[in-house]
Amino acid sequence: MKLFLTILLITFCLPVVAQVQNKTNVIKSVYIPLKAYKATGKTLTAQDTLDFRFNKNDTLVKMPEDYDIEAHAKGIRVPYEFKNEEFLKVYKNTVFNDDVKSPRKKPTIKIWRDEIKIYFEPTVPRSHRKELMTMANQLSAEIDSLNITQVRNRGKANYLVYYITDKSNLDLEPRITDPKKGYYIHWNGRQQIERAMLKVDSRLLFNEEDQIENLKSTFFMSLGMFHLTRQVPHNSFLSYSSIGKELTSIDKEILKYHYSYGICKGTTLEAFANTHASYLEMIKENPNSKLYVVHSHDYFK
Repeated sequence: MKLFLTILLITFCLPVVAQVQNKTNVIKSVYIPLKAYKATGKTLTAQDTLDFRFNKNDTLVKMPEDYDIEAHAKGIRVPYEFKNEEFLKVYKNTVFNDDVKSPRKKPTIKIWRDEIKIYFEPTVPRSHRKELMTMANQLSAEIDSLNITQVRNRGKANYLVYYITDKSNLDLEPRITDPKKGYYIHWNGRQQIERAMLKVDSRLLFNEEDQIENLKSTFFMSLGMFHLTRQVPHNSFLSYSSIGKELTSIDKEILKYHYSYGICKGTTLEAFANTHASYLEMIKENPNSKLYVVHSHDYFK
């Protein structure tokens, strides 16, 4: 007789544990967070309280044996994507900026869900546009959930790229505080990036190679509102180094994982770390388990 424990944690997505059944009889126990249980309108019984289990800071309520997981965890189910601790250390540093012990605002996992439609202002040299779109097309081809195109109509764009030059010193987005280059993004309540503006001041970056390098690295950073880190090679876009940057293998690995639906989106560092720790604990207790993330259909609206 084998015990099969399933825990549903309801956030932007649902971590789900499922076990491969074999010839052994399986007793299935399903638990959901107390808040989610109360939302059903049901009243807790004395037996419910006796059956409480605890996972991190969540109180979990045992559901009846006929509880239909598929019916209550509607959405898109994707296998959870595991990464080693060394990679996750770098990922958490560049996404959550965890070097800062008490940030004014807690960073979250932000992605572009819709197609990125780039419009280049006339101030951007054609050769620079080509360089950026070559990289953008490469990223789009390698990452299924990331789609980047160039549009000719400014009104159809959600990503505007502009240069400040000797002939045109108009700053279209003064909220970009870095005088040489930078970006400004807008996101919704689901932590999905919806619009962005990117600036390069060619008056302060005299070398054309530096201008292109800063254009490409700034664009890359805007794809996830990433933070610079000292845990990657100096030539990485994510590095604190100011020269000699290029798209490296670690940059692409970070971006692919960031856009993978095998992890929850919109979460804080604490939630991300707790989910990963819970999954490690579950797989340790039952190596035959299969771990999934179920994204709510609402997330894709």
